[in-house]
Amino acid sequence: TEDIKKNSLTDKELELWSFIGKAVGSQEFSDIIKNTFQNDLTKRYNTNKLKTKTRIELISDENGYSISPHTDGSHKVATLLFYMPVDSELRRYGTSIYQPKDISFIDERGIQFPFEMFNEVRQIPFIPNSVLGFIKTNNSFHGRPLIEHLNQPRNWINCSIQHSKMLIN
Repeated sequence: TEDIKKNSLTDKELELWSFIGKAVGSQEFSDIIKNTFQNDLTKRYNTNKLKTKTRIELISDENGYSISPHTDGSHKVATLLFYMPVDSELRRYGTSIYQPKDISFIDERGIQFPFEMFNEVRQIPFIPNSVLGFIKTNNSFHGRPLIEHLNQPRNWINCSIQHSKMLIN
């Protein structure tokens, strides 16, 4: 909430964002996500009853932004990208899902790799009221190619459910 206050929001806006932060950051919400992915989490961690914390970031991208293919850091359990455009004009600016050209390539660390090492499998459209959710695996490569010709901010919420006691790598 302190970070939100620094951005000079009105009282009504602050109330709305505080409510969203509390709801999405709640243990109940985290448990719903873990239950949704319970089979995959059980395969990865031998349980879906992980102790977690939630990090929520409100992000606004502009022209020149990109993030090359990566899996998330090993401290992350699941990621949810809530898209918040005002209309479908930014449809082509969604997150891309990648497959390594060397299909045996994996990465647990979550570092970024050159686009040239990957083929884009799919781009999730950046449209209102949509969310991309996935668990962290050693082959869950995703990223965002360079944003150009944007005439409005690319607003979204990054919600990451993380191991409570695991250090960020």
